[in-house]
Amino acid sequence: MTKKRLEISLFGACTVHGIDGTGFEITGTKHKALFALLATAPFGRRTCSFLQETLWDRSDYDTGRQSLRRALADIKKAMGEDAFSCLIASTNSEIALQLEHVHFVGEPGRGEFLEGLNLREKGYVEWTDSIRNNPRQIYSLYGASFQPITKAILPSISILPFKIIMGSPDHQVLGD
Repeated sequence: MTKKRLEISLFGACTVHGIDGTGFEITGTKHKALFALLATAPFGRRTCSFLQETLWDRSDYDTGRQSLRRALADIKKAMGEDAFSCLIASTNSEIALQLEHVHFVGEPGRGEFLEGLNLREKGYVEWTDSIRNNPRQIYSLYGASFQPITKAILPSISILPFKIIMGSPDHQVLGD
């Protein structure tokens, strides 16, 4: 079994931190959003263009590319060289998160998806809204045995008078 090195909470307050004894924690909003985008991608892979457009859509291409590189450098510094190289693989065209080293905590339905990561970039807002409207699309991250939370059936209470005030005398039996 592969050793888990990263723990991510996507529902409720978003957290990203190391669990292999290094004790790092990713604190930047866009850095957490970058991990969330990678974690929810098929095979943990996203193109650099998609990440730039989603997280830095107000920037031109070169500034967005530079911002993505800077974010990766910040993450590498926070994590350390060893953890970074184990968890993230990047090329000029795509970035991949090694999902076999990631442990997801929390559960869908126990808080809003990426609660508190309020970025204003149009692509990010559309992406989070699509998952918030249909969280089933990422249930597989929580394992095959995951069962979504169902709402509890609330008891119903009916109040019947002990004595008939009006109506048919046949209904008097209900008060008994």
